[in-house]
Amino acid sequence: MKACRCANMIVQSVFVVALVSMSSAQEVSVRKYDGQVSDANVLVRDIRPLSARPMVGEQPFGFALMPKVETPDESWDVVFLRFSLFVGSHRCVYGLDLGVLGGFAEQEMGGLEISGLFNDVGMSSGALQIAGIFNHAHWNFSGLQLAAGFCWTEGAFSGLDIALANKVGRLSGVQIGAFNYAEKGAGLQIGAINFSEQLEGFQIGVININRDSAVPMFPILNFAF
Repeated sequence: MKACRCANMIVQSVFVVALVSMSSAQEVSVRKYDGQVSDANVLVRDIRPLSARPMVGEQPFGFALMPKVETPDESWDVVFLRFSLFVGSHRCVYGLDLGVLGGFAEQEMGGLEISGLFNDVGMSSGALQIAGIFNHAHWNFSGLQLAAGFCWTEGAFSGLDIALANKVGRLSGVQIGAFNYAEKGAGLQIGAINFSEQLEGFQIGVININRDSAVPMFPILNFAF
């Protein structure tokens, strides 16, 4: 009897895990080699990258003097308020992030981030970032970036960039600064010098360079669609 009960418990546990896994899946149609769509759909789940180190947990508050000298330690998430007397570093930060000098988020930042010198986010960020010198997103950013020096988003940027110099991988929004660079995208650049490899939109400035435009370089106003 005990063996039967154990077997039933194991089967039930596997069934519950399967249901949870399937809840995050979605049905997609499969195309055969001959180009016809199969009658049967297949359940597909997202494959998510593993973190470089496992998440320990999350805390509502964080306080930091500098990386490695903070509570909780840098492997934790802070989900309400972080204050860094000098520089703070945590896995993810959500909410309000205040730093006298600067702040690091290894993976994600979401909320309001204000630092005296810099803000640096390892992956994606959806926030308002304000820094004395620079804001840097290693992957994507969505929101508003303000800095006295420069703002740099290596991946896709969606929103408003205002700084002395702005640089993004893919623009979907507005850049305002003395120098603006967008590798490609769509939007508006306003500055003394505007440069893009492939931009659908307008450039307003003293020198406007868009290599995808019919006129690659033109003063005052340049555009391409």
